[in-house]
Amino acid sequence: MVTVMLFALQGLSSGWEDGEPHGNGNQVVYRKDVAGPFNTENPGPECSRRIGEVPYSGAYSLMVSGHSNSGYAYCYYSLFDNDIPVTAGTKLRYKIHHQGTSKVSIDAHFKDGGTLRDGGFHDQHGVNIHPGQRNDPVGVWHEVEVDLSAAAGRTLDVILVGFDNGSDGFTGSYRAYIDEFSVSTDAAIGVHLRSMGDPWVVAEGAGGHAVNANRAAAGPWETFTLFDLNGGSLNHGDPIRLRTWNGVHYLIAYPNGALDARSANPGAFEVFTLERRAGGGAVREGDTIGLRSAHGMWVVAEGGGGGIVNANRGGFGPWEEFRIHAAPGFSLGGGGGGGGSHHPSPIAGRLRLHGDRMFVDDNGPVLPIFCHFGEAFSRYTRNRDAVRHQLDVIAQAGYHGIRFWTVLSGDYWRGREVGENFTADYWGQMRDFLNDIKVRGLRAVISQGGMGSIDVPDRFGFAQRMSDILDQTGTADVVAIFEGANESWQTGESDPNRLAQFVGWVKNRHPATLYTISSPPGEGREELNAWSIPPADLFDVHGYRGGRWWDKVRHIFSIPYEGQPNKRLGWQGEPTGPGAAVSVTENKHELDDHTLAAMCAMSLMSRQAWCYMSGPGVLFDSPIHDQPGFWSVPRMRDALPSDVMNFDALIHGGTRWANERVFAAEGETRCDHALSGDGRFAVVIYGPTLTYTQVRAATIEKVTDLGGKARIIVGRR
Repeated sequence: MVTVMLFALQGLSSGWEDGEPHGNGNQVVYRKDVAGPFNTENPGPECSRRIGEVPYSGAYSLMVSGHSNSGYAYCYYSLFDNDIPVTAGTKLRYKIHHQGTSKVSIDAHFKDGGTLRDGGFHDQHGVNIHPGQRNDPVGVWHEVEVDLSAAAGRTLDVILVGFDNGSDGFTGSYRAYIDEFSVSTDAAIGVHLRSMGDPWVVAEGAGGHAVNANRAAAGPWETFTLFDLNGGSLNHGDPIRLRTWNGVHYLIAYPNGALDARSANPGAFEVFTLERRAGGGAVREGDTIGLRSAHGMWVVAEGGGGGIVNANRGGFGPWEEFRIHAAPGFSLGGGGGGGGSHHPSPIAGRLRLHGDRMFVDDNGPVLPIFCHFGEAFSRYTRNRDAVRHQLDVIAQAGYHGIRFWTVLSGDYWRGREVGENFTADYWGQMRDFLNDIKVRGLRAVISQGGMGSIDVPDRFGFAQRMSDILDQTGTADVVAIFEGANESWQTGESDPNRLAQFVGWVKNRHPATLYTISSPPGEGREELNAWSIPPADLFDVHGYRGGRWWDKVRHIFSIPYEGQPNKRLGWQGEPTGPGAAVSVTENKHELDDHTLAAMCAMSLMSRQAWCYMSGPGVLFDSPIHDQPGFWSVPRMRDALPSDVMNFDALIHGGTRWANERVFAAEGETRCDHALSGDGRFAVVIYGPTLTYTQVRAATIEKVTDLGGKARIIVGRR
C-alpha cells in the first residue's frame, strides 16, 4: 500500500485515518424530504467514518448516505467546525466515490454569511460545486479541486457535506465515500535550478516531458513553482513539490530512479526533501541544495550538467548539487505567494488621475502597463484553469492588469462567443472572473467587443448589471479603466454621443473609475476629440501599424506633440504587436523585445498608458508569454521617472528646440524629450541607427539600452 501524504499548510486535512481529524458524526443541520439509507428515521441520514468499506487510500474513509423521497430533496451535514482563513491560492480538494447519484459534494459556510454552493465556485473542470449541479462519474473514485481564491480575506467556519438533487427528480437511496479531504494554501516561490556544471535545469516543453540540465540561460521552461509543503519560510529539510511552467505538471521521481515532469496528479512520488549543503537554516539566494526523493534517492544532473536529470543516487555528491535562484518577481527566504502567483508591481488602491497631469495610486505616480488578453473572459467560461494560469504569468511579469472584451459574436468569433445571449450564468461568471483578477493583484480594463443588438440587446440593463457586478467585486480593487466599446464605429455604434450615454450610465454608479468612450478610426486631433467627449477621462487610441518600427514609435509621440487632443492623458489600448491575429501590420518581423519595449517607453513618456498587444492576446490559442516583448515591456516603468507624465513639455531633438534640447538628433535618428520645470528630463532615442550628440550640459542618472535600436536616458539639466 502506498501512503499518500497530505500537507495542510494553512487549513485542515483528513483521510479519516487514526490520528487525523474525524469531525462530527451524523450531524444533520438541515434537510427536506430525506430519510435514512433504509428510508427510516432510525437510523436517519448518515455521515460518519467507516473502515474497510470503500477507502481510496489507507483503511478509512467518510461515508455519506440517505434516501431521497421527492423530486426536490436535500440533506446537509455539519462535518468540521473550524475557522479556516481563505487567502489567494487556498484550495478545497477531495476524492469522492458516488453510488446511486452524483448529487453529493463538500460544501462550506462563510463566517460572514453565505456558502460555497451558492457562491459561484467551480471545480477544475468548470462544474459548479453545488451538489445539485454535480455530474461526477458514479461507481469510481473522482478527484475534485476548487480554487477558493475569489473568497480571499473571508473565513470558513463550518465544513459541510451536502446531498441535494437540485430538483432533478432523483428519488431513492444515495451513498458516497469521501477521502483525502483538505482545505489548504500552498506556499509557493518561482525558482530556477542550476547544475554544478553550470547548465540550468529545464522541463522540456514547459512540462509533460523529460527533465534535463542542459540550458545556457533560464527562461520560462527553466522556471519552476516550488511549493513549500510545511509553509513558512523555505528551510533545510522542508518537503517540497516542483511544478513546471505550464502550471499542470510536476517533477516526479519513480521507484526505479527515473525522473521526469509527466505527473499531473501530485502525490507521494512528487514530494522531495530540500537539503542545504551548508546544513540547517533558511534557504537563501544562490544556496547549494540537494533534492532527496520519496524513495530516499538523490536527484542528479548526470555529468554535473549537460544531459538528463535522474533521481537514483544514494549520496549527496557534486553531481547532486544545484544552486537555487529566485525567478523574476520572487525572492527566497520569505515563503512566496499563494497559488504560484506573485505580483511585483501591483497598483495600490484605485488607479486615478492627479488632475489631468498623470496617473496615481495610493503610493504616488504610476506608469500604467497592461497586457492585452481580449478573449480572456470568453475562454474563462470554457477553461478557467488555462486563463488563471495565464493571469498568474501576467502578474509575475509585472503588468498592472489586462484588457478584455465582455461580449464577442459574429463569424470571426464563431465557437468563442460570449454574452448574455450565448453564455450560461453570464453575470455570475463575470463576477467570478473579476474576482480571479482581483486575487492576483491585477486590474481590469473592461471593453465591450461589440455594441450591436446581439452583443448588448439592452444597453441600460447591461450597464446596470455590470454596475451591480462591480459593486460585488469592488471597483477600487478591480477596474482601472472602463471603455464604452472596442472600435465602436465598426462594431455596432457609429455615434459617439450614444455610446457616451451608455458610459455615463456606468459612471453614474461608479464615478471614481476611469472611463473612455472608444477609439476612433485614426489618431488625428479631431477624431480623438470626437471620441473622448464627456464622460470620458482619457482619449482612447489604437496605435499606428504602418511603416517601419521607428515610424510606429514616432506616431506615438506625435499624438500629444503635434495633435494635442483636448484630453492631455490617453490610453493606447490596442497598439501594434506580434502574432498572426494582430491585423494590418507592416514589417511585423521587426517587432522584437527591443522595439516593443521602445514603443511602450515612448507611450509612457508621451502621457499614454500602454497595453502590450500580441496575437495570443487576441485569440488565446497559445501562451501570451511566449511572444516577443512580453517580458521586456513591463520593465520600461523602471527606465523612466514615475512622474514623467507630469513633465511640462514634449520636444524633439531637432533645431527647432536648439535652446531646450539635451540631445541633438542626426539623420534618421530621433531624440524625443520630456522636460520638467525642475530641470529633470527623459529622452527616448531611436531609429535605424543611433546617431546623436549631447549638446547641453547635463547629469546623466540612468541609461537603458534596448539592443542598439533605442536608448532611454534620464537625467537633470
